[in-house]
Amino acid sequence: MANDKAILNFLIEPELLKRVDDFRFKQRFATRSGRQMVAGVGIEPEARGEGATIMAKDLNTRVAEDSQGRAWAAIEALADKEAKIDDTLVLLTEAQIKLAQAQQATETRFQETDARIDKLVSAIGELIQRRQ
Repeated sequence: MANDKAILNFLIEPELLKRVDDFRFKQRFATRSGRQMVAGVGIEPEARGEGATIMAKDLNTRVAEDSQGRAWAAIEALADKEAKIDDTLVLLTEAQIKLAQAQQATETRFQETDARIDKLVSAIGELIQRRQ
C-alpha cells in the first residue's frame, strides 16, 4: 500500500555529477542532498519483496529522470540570470565611468569659464581706469 508522500531521487551520470558539484562549489552550497537514494519509495514494509524492489527501482528511475531534467532546467535558468546580472553590472560600471569622465570634463569647462570671466573683469577694470 503506497503512501502519498512525494519523494524525489536523482540518478545522474558521473559527468553530470561533476557539473552539479562544480555549480555547488561555485555557489557555496554545503551539501549535495539530491544524491541520497531512498529505497522502497511508497511501499509499505510488509509489501516489500522482489517485485516491490523492481517496482521501486522503476519508479525511482522515472522520478529521477524527470527531476533531473527539471533540476538542470532550473540550474540553466539560474546560470542565464547570473550571466544577465553580470552583463548588467558591466553596463552599470561603464556608465559610472562615463559619468565620472563627463563630470570631470564639466569641472574643467567651469574652471576655464571662471578664468575667462576673471580676465574679462580685469580687462573691464583696466578699461575703466584708462577712461578716467
